[in-house]
Amino acid sequence: MVPCLVLIAALCGGSIAGVIHTPTHDSTEFARSIHIVQSNDDGWAEANARAFFNRLTAAGHDVVLSAPALDRSGTGFFDIPPKRLSVFSGCEYKSCPPRSPATGHNASNPRLNYVNSFPVTSVRLGLQDIAPKLWNGSTADLVVSGVNVGYNIGLQVYGSGTDNVAMYAARHGVPALAFSGHHGERVAWNKPMPRHSTIYADVAHKLTSAVIAAGKPYLPDGIWLNVNMALTSSKCNSAEKFKFVLTKIDMSANLGLSAFKHPGRPDIVRKYEKKCVVTVSVGRAGLPGTGVNADKSDQDIVAKKLSGLLTKTNRFKKQNMEWADTYGNSKMKTRHIRSRAKAFYASLIAYYLSLSFTKISILLQYRRVFSTKRFQMVCYVVLAVVIAYAFWTVFSSIFGCKPIQAFWTLEQPFNCLDQYVRVSSVDTEAPLSRRNIELAGPDVRQSPCCDVEFFRGQYWYRVLVSTLSTTFDHSTASSHKGFMAGPESTPAMSQTPTEPIAPAAVQYEKLTLADRMKKYEASFDFTLPLTVPTILRLDGHTFSRFTSKFHKPFDQRIHDAMIATCADLLKYFPQATVAYTQSDEITLVFPAGVQNFNERVQKLSSLAASYCSVRFNAHLAAFLTTSPEPQVKESGYNALGTAHFDARFFQVPSVEEALNCMLWRCRGDAVRNSVNAFARSHYSDKQLHKKSVVEVLDMLRKEKNIEFEDAVPKWAIAGSLVKWEQFEHEGVNGKTGEKEVTMRTRTRVEDRGVREFSDSNLKLVTQKFW
Repeated sequence: MVPCLVLIAALCGGSIAGVIHTPTHDSTEFARSIHIVQSNDDGWAEANARAFFNRLTAAGHDVVLSAPALDRSGTGFFDIPPKRLSVFSGCEYKSCPPRSPATGHNASNPRLNYVNSFPVTSVRLGLQDIAPKLWNGSTADLVVSGVNVGYNIGLQVYGSGTDNVAMYAARHGVPALAFSGHHGERVAWNKPMPRHSTIYADVAHKLTSAVIAAGKPYLPDGIWLNVNMALTSSKCNSAEKFKFVLTKIDMSANLGLSAFKHPGRPDIVRKYEKKCVVTVSVGRAGLPGTGVNADKSDQDIVAKKLSGLLTKTNRFKKQNMEWADTYGNSKMKTRHIRSRAKAFYASLIAYYLSLSFTKISILLQYRRVFSTKRFQMVCYVVLAVVIAYAFWTVFSSIFGCKPIQAFWTLEQPFNCLDQYVRVSSVDTEAPLSRRNIELAGPDVRQSPCCDVEFFRGQYWYRVLVSTLSTTFDHSTASSHKGFMAGPESTPAMSQTPTEPIAPAAVQYEKLTLADRMKKYEASFDFTLPLTVPTILRLDGHTFSRFTSKFHKPFDQRIHDAMIATCADLLKYFPQATVAYTQSDEITLVFPAGVQNFNERVQKLSSLAASYCSVRFNAHLAAFLTTSPEPQVKESGYNALGTAHFDARFFQVPSVEEALNCMLWRCRGDAVRNSVNAFARSHYSDKQLHKKSVVEVLDMLRKEKNIEFEDAVPKWAIAGSLVKWEQFEHEGVNGKTGEKEVTMRTRTRVEDRGVREFSDSNLKLVTQKFW
């Protein structure tokens, strides 16, 4: 197959780069294609991530990249709603402009998506929203994270966004693989692809293919793999050179404690880089920030699935010490050493805490007015008060039903008394009080803080048990009351044993009613980027019926009202450079984007349509008053004020395409509209049915002896251009009494369209003035 593709590429005279992937692959590579969601913490425009995306896509998988807009390395399990990008900077490597929307995708490939938040947020939105829309409702079969720039071993796993992406997916029932490479060099997606990125992508794909080939379930429930790849070199220059070793995650790997190292630790990639080692550590996804190592039974399952890929003998010698099987017991007895390690960890934590207090005390000094020694006690007191206040705020929100706005978005319990409470049917006439609030349990309790059943009805309690359900027996967990689908559940429903709900299914449950409604609105409120030109088209709705009451075939007053409306629109949208109108349509060009109303499409479209409708009706009424001839039917006066327009905003990739849009409107659309409008005054709709413009003109010439261009005013055929112009105005200075000449602006109309592609017409759509 490969020689044939090479021959075809050579005959076509094209490069085979990007068409054929030169490394050899397994024959089963294309045998099973699946849905994959990819994320990372280095950002969506990182070369490592794009190389892995391209490699998986080339293998036939349907991959959706959902990654942070910026570098979010080391952000752990943080998860907050995405926000619009800053006005000062856009996405990393300028991959999207400033003030871009909170989420977006590549203009040419909707499967490349950014999320302006943390890695866990990006994979959450990818799994719940972005990918299912692209897959027509299908869900992900696998989640891959990376390839990360730099190792993720030992304690780094807790703070790594790359690893927490995999842990989040595993907690929610999707098998996940987290890949990290030794190279710490960051490269943009639009730079030449580094060699190490391609090699890492091949290595990661090799392991991914092995996991997929093993069949479903790809990994045990709640299990994820932490994969670290050694440094690439002249020796380690292809995926075939790397050896895969099953290991454990060693929490001492970052502390330099050689005496406390466990068998099969991931940092063997540091010690044995020349051996082209890839460590595969089996992790279990518990609560965020908790233990990561899986037990031996899960490791055995993974070892069996990857038996054809893993190195047969996992033995590495260091200082005459032979490591045992990677997940077995070491020949070296380390019980007494581990007890000392715990004491060392405790002392290390205490040391770092004291060091942090000292650093903070120094930072809090104002121009060193206080010495560190004098100010240290004050700092301790301030920090103690802050910590105490934080705990008080959290507990008062949970137990005292006080609202809280915090970084972690802690919600109020459902039974709390606030503006969103539901009054119980027990006493609808009584004033609002805790006694009259409908609780989660089957009966009303006056003091819920003292009742165990109260805790079981709280959202945070249910999510906690649901998260831990992988380690609990489901029959035990489901016997708890309060495992209900939401606050609207009835008491009878809350008593029925059910399975614990998944956190993804209740993502809106913890929001107040107002916040939920706003989220529903915002989910369809898109924004226009400011990097490409924007076109606004306004079209009269059912205008043929409206204009039938006026002079036929064309009424000058309607055209004058359209011209005046164009001038009003240029004032209302100051970023527009030119307006073009013909028949009942208006087109505005924004070469640098709209830059109004935060570029929100819904608001822009509704305002443009309503403003255009109001101004047109006002101008038409004024022109009918000043120019009553020719006479208008009485029904025409009755219809005044009812004309209305629809509006649509769309974007084109360049100003050249914006000019082409004007050419299409003037040379094609405008001529067809004017010919059809004129012909309807001489023929019935049945006679004109399925007739082309040329056929209609021929009918007018032969049957009616009418030359269309002579019988119709110029503006009715070509339309009119409206644009700002500068002019000199002579006036008198109010202070000095002297005459002065100043530059002012006004709109100027030319009864013509855009008939050719030229530099002068490019200036017409890009420059502000004639």
